[in-house]
Amino acid sequence: MKNKGFTLIELMIAVAIVGILAALAIFIIVLYGYIIPLQGGFISSTAIRADDLLGADPQFEAQMPIQEVDLGASGRSIFIAFVMLTHILFANLHLGGAWVLLSLVVLDLAFRKERYARLGMSLALFNVILFSAGATFAAAGVLFFISLYPTFATQGFHIYWWPLLVEAILFGIEIFFVYTLWFTWGRIRGAWHVFLAVGYALSIYFQTLAIDTFVSGMLTPGEKTITWGAPGLLGMPWIDYLKWWFNPTLWPLQFHRVAAAVSFFGFLIALLAMLHFRDRNGPEVDIIVESRDGTWGAFEVKLGSGAGGPGGCVAVELLCEGRHGEGGGASRSGG
Repeated sequence: MKNKGFTLIELMIAVAIVGILAALAIFIIVLYGYIIPLQGGFISSTAIRADDLLGADPQFEAQMPIQEVDLGASGRSIFIAFVMLTHILFANLHLGGAWVLLSLVVLDLAFRKERYARLGMSLALFNVILFSAGATFAAAGVLFFISLYPTFATQGFHIYWWPLLVEAILFGIEIFFVYTLWFTWGRIRGAWHVFLAVGYALSIYFQTLAIDTFVSGMLTPGEKTITWGAPGLLGMPWIDYLKWWFNPTLWPLQFHRVAAAVSFFGFLIALLAMLHFRDRNGPEVDIIVESRDGTWGAFEVKLGSGAGGPGGCVAVELLCEGRHGEGGGASRSGG
């Protein structure tokens, strides 16, 4: 496969994307540096309602309207189940696809066969789509957790702040690797190509590990009670945090997710390959020819070496013929 340069349209798209990001960055700087301070946006609600809070009942926080979501326990669980299970479906396909894609990149580098490059390019695009869809549901799931289970979300963010921060950083790194790998496919080869594929697979592996500290902590908490010793992001001693993060089911869950994700993605590829094989080998109408006297014929056309002859050969097979107003009889003939 020859290296290809960027076309004018691709350069224009890249410039447009950079321009949009720059405009967004300028807007955020102006918003947070000038507009919000001018309108008193950095004055906390606690300071604004200080007089009311001084005489408030100690249960005031638990009775705030945000706690009163009129869905019931089942309704809130249904929202979380739908959004997060959909996200997990995309995320596991994405995790497995990263390692399958890395395998194809290595096979392409080792054997230089066109089918590995073509399949790898298709999987790179597929992973970009999976990542985009999964990230959308992930963001929705976090917002649902915060709005429907605010107390749980508060405790969870306090305990797992650092793993979630690492996950957020790896999220940005993963964006760089997966999109760069897709957009530079066919333009770079060799060590840089493998570097992007390895970086992509490792970033999603450690991102999954960071998330699994939270998930496994809900299955088997590292401690029986939560003991806060100080305010802020380090409210407990490091040893207590490590017990919460590296709980008994963390590594079994991590390795199970990776193995299951690779198997799941491999099954999906095998299923699509089977459907593609059946589509290639079964009769399919490619063109219908109709004459002026009302007779017509449906033909299947095969091009190239797949037609049963040398490259460039064209094979035409009559699948069905008939006349308008009459039933068509199935027949076959090679051409």
